[in-house]
Amino acid sequence: MVNNKIETKTSNEQVEGIERALLQMNYDGLPLDEAMKNAGFKKDEGLQGILDNIVSKEKEKDPYFPFGQPFSELLKEVEDIENYLGTVGYSINNGWIKGYYDDLKRFKVDELLCKMDISLTVIFQMIDALGQLIKKESAKPIYLQNKIKECLNTLNEAQGSGQVLQIIILQGLIEWFEGCDIEENDKGYKEAENLLTWVSEKHLEVCVYYFMFFNKDDNSKPLDEYLATTDIGIAWERLKNEPPQPDANSLSKNTQLPEGLSSDAAVAIFQKAITAGICSANGNGYTWNSEKYTKQLLAYFCQKSSLHLGLSNKKDKDGNVTVCWKPFEIVFSIKNIKSGKNDWMKANTKFTPNGYLEIDKVFS
Repeated sequence: MVNNKIETKTSNEQVEGIERALLQMNYDGLPLDEAMKNAGFKKDEGLQGILDNIVSKEKEKDPYFPFGQPFSELLKEVEDIENYLGTVGYSINNGWIKGYYDDLKRFKVDELLCKMDISLTVIFQMIDALGQLIKKESAKPIYLQNKIKECLNTLNEAQGSGQVLQIIILQGLIEWFEGCDIEENDKGYKEAENLLTWVSEKHLEVCVYYFMFFNKDDNSKPLDEYLATTDIGIAWERLKNEPPQPDANSLSKNTQLPEGLSSDAAVAIFQKAITAGICSANGNGYTWNSEKYTKQLLAYFCQKSSLHLGLSNKKDKDGNVTVCWKPFEIVFSIKNIKSGKNDWMKANTKFTPNGYLEIDKVFS
């Protein structure tokens, strides 16, 4: 019988065969069962014991085996080139992250950190140190990215807990940026926005890694519950639980809209926009009619909607209520909608893009 043959292989032959299978899984991306089959093995208890022993030894060498650690391929870029890029520096008076601290306490993330022998004080010292560096070296985006990469790669050395800290620190930097006293017309605003976008991308990468490969248990509960309240957590749950169901006329019955856009008032606004041909429902969100309406008008629609629905209670330095862009980026699946407004404001003092009166009809 085939199984008997396998069991009578010498230990070295078994080990070599399993090692070949593991390498195929690791480097060729094959599932374990398929890799084992290609190596000529069938699963049984004896082989499983040998396999567990091999995997255990590999994990001693590399705790992330068979997956690569996040950010392991983040290489430093050459910084000298910044002397020739003409990058504009920006001024930030203060980054306010008290709300973030309160959220971590409310979801008991501080208790999770305590189990890791790390205090919130240390976390906020790191966030503040990175924030002060950003303020000081704002004209050197590549240098700043490299410093943040250094921090991320250092945390990679602590498998498991390192990724938790990466998530918390990167989220802290995002909160730090969003609370900064820098406005669209200020010097270096675009550079600050670009660095925030880069930080957000790194945060997304490590969050997806966490969602995919970490076991969820009582220990992870504080972080899991906190992330469930963030845009990334909401988007992940939606993608994970509900496959796309395109529909030109209505949302899927089980669609989970971002907080603020699921109210009757918000649905009524989108329904009027759909009737006017400004956008359409696609099952899990909305599709902007980009053939007829520009991204500037998309930004105008989002700004009007945000103010009309009262999605933000924050104010800028001039006392104007700010716009909550994130929910609209999620439902439209379009990044950086705000850039549509920024482009218009480069040559204008008032945000009234061509065709804005058609958008206003939705709110009349």
